[in-house]
Amino acid sequence: MVDVVESLRHVSKQDNVNKAVPRSCYKLVQTPQCFTSEVILKAYKQEFDTTFTDDASVVEKLGETINLVEGNRENIKITTAEDLLIAEAFIKE
Repeated sequence: MVDVVESLRHVSKQDNVNKAVPRSCYKLVQTPQCFTSEVILKAYKQEFDTTFTDDASVVEKLGETINLVEGNRENIKITTAEDLLIAEAFIKE
């Protein structure tokens, strides 16, 4: 996990006025996420839930405790072409 440095805003279909949220209450979650094979295999046998966003959310649905560890901002997720440019910059550094 890493600290959120961006400003956050809660929005709804009704409005987004006065909906700024304190970023100190949030963390960005990174991968990889590690679990014993016994736990992760059991977790993925559950029925799908729309709240699942990553392995941790699937394991958490089992009632397991999720432990957070400090991350690194250079551990980026490569999803877009722009992410590749950022990764290349980190490599050159």
